[in-house]
Order: sequence, then C-alpha cells, then structure tokens
Amino acid sequence: MWAYLLLSDISAKWVCLGIEGVAWIVDTKGCIWFTNVASENPTGGTWYQVSLGQYLMQNRSLLETLWSWVLRDDVKLLTASPKAGVWLLGSVGSLQASHGHLLGARWDPVTPQGIAQSVSWSHMSAGSSKGDKGHVWALQPNGELICLQLGNRPVTVEPPRGKVLKLISASGSSLWAITHNFKVVQRSGISDAYPQGVSWVDVRLSQFGIGKVYHLSCGALSTWAVDDAGKIFLRIGKEDSSDPSVTQAWIPVEGASLPGCRFAKIAVSPSDRVVWAVDDRNNVYARQDVTPSFPIGTRWEVVPGTGVRDLAISEHMVWAICPNGDIVCRYGVSKDNCLGHYWKKVPGNFELISVTPDDELWAIDQNGQLFLRKTQHFYGTQSPFRPRTYSAIFSGEEDWEFI
Repeated sequence: MWAYLLLSDISAKWVCLGIEGVAWIVDTKGCIWFTNVASENPTGGTWYQVSLGQYLMQNRSLLETLWSWVLRDDVKLLTASPKAGVWLLGSVGSLQASHGHLLGARWDPVTPQGIAQSVSWSHMSAGSSKGDKGHVWALQPNGELICLQLGNRPVTVEPPRGKVLKLISASGSSLWAITHNFKVVQRSGISDAYPQGVSWVDVRLSQFGIGKVYHLSCGALSTWAVDDAGKIFLRIGKEDSSDPSVTQAWIPVEGASLPGCRFAKIAVSPSDRVVWAVDDRNNVYARQDVTPSFPIGTRWEVVPGTGVRDLAISEHMVWAICPNGDIVCRYGVSKDNCLGHYWKKVPGNFELISVTPDDELWAIDQNGQLFLRKTQHFYGTQSPFRPRTYSAIFSGEEDWEFI
C-alpha cells in the first residue's frame, strides 16, 4: 500500500533509501534533506536540511589574499550506502561524498503561549538560555518585552516608565537594554526563581564621555557598548547596584575601524573572552589579546571573508548574518584564536540572530516572525565505538569532499 507524503515547503525531485533508517530527498532547489524512517513509520517524521559545505577559503598569492565562496554545483542525484556514505552528483558532472558526520537543521516558527501569531518581534536575546534552563528575551516594536521559556507561558516585563525599549542583550542573570532616546537601562533582581527580574536601573554614562548608545552586548562579567560616534566602551564593575555610576567604570577602547568607517555593533561571548565588532559598511573585526586579567584587549583585527550585518557569539563559535540575510558560522574561534579559521554557510536567511551559550540559534525574519533552529545528527559511516564529541561533530573536517 502506498502512503502519500506531503512535505511542507519542500518539492522533491529525487529520493533515496540507501541507508537503513534514513530517507534522503533532493528538492527542486538542489537542497538535501533527511529524516528517520522505520517499517512502522515509513513516511518518516521531521525533515532536516544538510549544509552542502559552502566555505570561504583562503588562497594566498604573492600579490594579495583572495577570498571567495566555494559554491557547490546544483545537486542532480543522490545515493547512500552504509559502507560508502552519501554521494552527490552535480548537474554539471561534479561528484562529492560524505563519509562522516552531517548536521541537519530546520527552522521552526515560535509563537509564545497566549500571544497572537500575528504579533511581530523587533529584537531578541538568547544569551540567558542554556539547555532546559534560563530564558529567552523577546522585544516587540512597541517596546513590550517578554521573558520566554519554551513550554511555559511567557512573563511580560513592564518597560521603564516613560521609555520604549529598542534593543536588549542578555547573558546569565544580566539584562541590558537601550531605550528610544539611546539611554541604557539594566534589569535588577534576575534569578532562577524570578527570571523576569524586579526593576529597572538607569545607567548614567555622561560622566564617562559617552553620548547616545547605539548598540551593546553583555557577557558574564563585562558589557561592551558602541556610541553614536562609533566609539566603543567597556564596562568593568559590579553589575547590580542601585547606584551604577558609583560601582561601574566605562573605559574607552583603543583602536579604530577601517578608514571611512565607524563601528556600529558589538558582540561578546558568554565567557567574555571573544569580542567582535561590525562597522557601518559591514566589515567585521575581532579583538585581540582579551584575557581575564586584561579584558579590554590590545587591538582590532579585520576578519576577512564576508561582510556581516549582525553577530552572535556562543561558547564555541561566532555566528553571523551576511548583508543578504544568509547565515554563516566561523569555525576555529577560541580564547586562543579570536579570528578563527574559516566561514561556512548554514541553512537560513534572516534579519537578526541570537544564540545561546550552547549554540541553540534563534532568529527573526523579514516579517518579524520568531524562529528557533532545531538540529539532528546523521552519524554516517563512523564507527559506533568512536566517541561522538562536540568537536568531532562540529569541526567541519568530516563534511563533504570533492571526488
């Protein structure tokens, strides 16, 4: 008996069942999807898209360093074997194979309980969420703020009196925000028992020579901010106080952007060890020599490969949105290598992105809809006795290779 399979937003042109328990589809756009199947469920369940390994590779010559997308040929056919792995035939005859781990992903829309599906969102921050603990903060265009944990009804947080919130940044038990008049406020009293916090505290910055604040990002112990002149400042001091002007010091960060540009956005990792910035022409920079004893670092270094308009940093890597909305991640970033090694494109196209410390991605699309990325691992032909470590799955070393 044949069962009719309806795939939402996927138009299939090729199907393969070569590996037991896994079904593969090539859609009309040349994208690869897989799902788990069984005799009692032959149509499978949720489908996940596999990245085809669009990398930014560096080719050095005597004259210049050239960076270019390694664009994959459109997939024409797919075959899979338990011993040989997954093989792809391109429309112009290219052949590529994967013998190891693959990571599938899909973006699911999120509608918080009790909130109309038509509600749009202007900003969000997932830095306070990790695993099944913590919360995601989401902001509406009118400044209404919610504290969200999946599976539970969100908590609405009243904005500061007379102010409209425009941007938020969360990390651990910290929440910072920028208001409509470019002032900074901080949420006090956030805890596991009371995640929405107690009250707002105005952060007075004029005494530090800081004008209008256009962007900010907070880590575990530090907060970085960009003002209207493109200057970057680092806050060092106690976070939660009724008088932040006394206990907090904001220090100007040395180092300039490229000529003719000014810094526009800043992002810091949950551990405070990785700090990146973006200027108003989508150039991206990494802060060198940031350490616990010297959190301000020494200089900015341009990260080549692609333009970036939005950043999010987890404990493991840097995620970014390109000017066209595509999502890329930077592999090899660590406390000892703030630049990383290369960019890799991943499925998704959005306006804004945020990430939890353990790489759970949240995003807002062009229509203001909130999305959460779900992932599924395909372990390929790897030995089941080999430890499946985080670094092995996400290293990129066992991706696609040209034959």
